[in-house]
Amino acid sequence: MPDQLLHKFIYVLFSAFTEFLPVSPRAHQILYELLTGFQMTDKMVTLSIHIGVFVALIINNKKRIQHLVRANRLARYARRHRNTHVDTTAILDTRVLKTTIVPVLIGLLFLRKAEGWIGSLAMLALMLTINGFIIFLPRIMLRGNKDGRNLSRLDSVIMGIGGGLGVIPGFSRMGGILSGGQIRGVDRSYAMDVALLASIPALLGLIIIDLFAVIAAKATISALAWLCYLIMAIIAFGIGYLAVLFLRYLCAKASFTRFSYYSWGMAMFAFMIYLLI
Repeated sequence: MPDQLLHKFIYVLFSAFTEFLPVSPRAHQILYELLTGFQMTDKMVTLSIHIGVFVALIINNKKRIQHLVRANRLARYARRHRNTHVDTTAILDTRVLKTTIVPVLIGLLFLRKAEGWIGSLAMLALMLTINGFIIFLPRIMLRGNKDGRNLSRLDSVIMGIGGGLGVIPGFSRMGGILSGGQIRGVDRSYAMDVALLASIPALLGLIIIDLFAVIAAKATISALAWLCYLIMAIIAFGIGYLAVLFLRYLCAKASFTRFSYYSWGMAMFAFMIYLLI
């Protein structure tokens, strides 16, 4: 029992940290389970992780969310009834988000099937390799400066499709949106903001999926177990919040290219394990 609990807490730590980085959280989970022999069957742990990182994302983007909500609320009123000027840029940003979110949410409908496609470590290694190329591609292209004022629907859809691929183990939702945007000439900082905001409904969808899984399990949860899950959610919140700050730092000071090397390294590691077992 203590060993199982330790594995669960370790699982929470790296799952929360990789949720907002251009790497695949699910690939890390699969490799961890394989190397340790620990199988994560406790759906409450997954639910705790998603709730923790969801709250972290909301708090980190609170001002941005409030600004978008306020601008769209004002836009509903006739001009003569407004007390202040409507930020049209925020309205355009909302349009971009709505278009981007649709493919991301559609991807969640195929979550279980997508996980079933990865039947071996060789397939996981292939997906990690492709993910590395997707993240690396913006480096060999001209850097653009598009934002909500000049993004087309196609640009937003491509970012959304990149995020939707995140349901496939080996792919990253954040990496897909970021790279999809930069490939289309979107400013990197703006693409990061879109990726973070689009992750809010995606995580909410995952929480709903987790809730259905927990209800279907019909497991009896003790008071001590509830306390452990609460601690896990708090840890996921703290680690997830740090991951968002780290992502923002990289966006401002460095590049995301190193994550392509990391993804390829994971692919080689997964393939080596595949050959050995």
